[in-house]
Amino acid sequence: MKNLIQFIIKFHYVFLFIFLQFVSIWMVVTYNVKQRKGFIDSSNAISGFFYETYSSVSDYFSLHEINNQLSTENAALRDSLIYSYYSMDKTVDTNVVRQFIHISCKVINNSTNRKYNFITLNKGSLHGIGKDMAVISPSGVAGIIVGVSSHYSVAISLLNENFRLSSKLKKTGQFGSVVWKESGYDKALLIDIPSHVSINKGDTIVTSGFSAIFPEGIIVGTIDSFDKKTSESFYEIEINLSTDFTNLSSVYVIVNKFHAEQIKLEKEFENE
Repeated sequence: MKNLIQFIIKFHYVFLFIFLQFVSIWMVVTYNVKQRKGFIDSSNAISGFFYETYSSVSDYFSLHEINNQLSTENAALRDSLIYSYYSMDKTVDTNVVRQFIHISCKVINNSTNRKYNFITLNKGSLHGIGKDMAVISPSGVAGIIVGVSSHYSVAISLLNENFRLSSKLKKTGQFGSVVWKESGYDKALLIDIPSHVSINKGDTIVTSGFSAIFPEGIIVGTIDSFDKKTSESFYEIEINLSTDFTNLSSVYVIVNKFHAEQIKLEKEFENE
């Protein structure tokens, strides 16, 4: 306390000066309309700046929660797409049953520069994820689930030499397979397309639906280039992948409710 009193006595002229400055400013602002208006405008500008800065900082720290909400909403919207329903004519009505369900996930690990690339997701069996489920990005095919624990799952990436995807030309329905041969993170090959089929650069490639994993019509990519050798029966086709694997953050795991039924039935005829 003694030190505080000594400090005030030592600098009392400074404190008096500051006090008189505040009194002077108060009197000028109070008794002069022009100065009062300028003070109010300045105060509003300063407070507006701080409020805007606070709002920006608050919004930044809320992005994670907002992204999770958007992913959940998008998954619900995808559940309402026509391909998500089982129907003979693909028309959604009161008699159809939902076949495919989408689970939103966050990518927590992803490789693109190896021969065998994989994607790790932040959800597992406790969230309804199991092996042999499709993984798609907001823009197309990403991979297939190959390993699951309670809270995590691992998918084989489309950028993996062991990955093979039944696909087709969207405009003609001609089907083949998409494979990856270390052709870069944005390229893949479409094989088994007969050389008599008419194709063009830019043609869209989608999933064929010839498996219990991917629904029909999920975009894979577009034709970038092709070669038609006279001695060969099939094209050599390079495609641009629709999914950007270098910027993969949010994905959807597709649950096929009829997967077990289809696999069981097909296995009954494998050896016949």
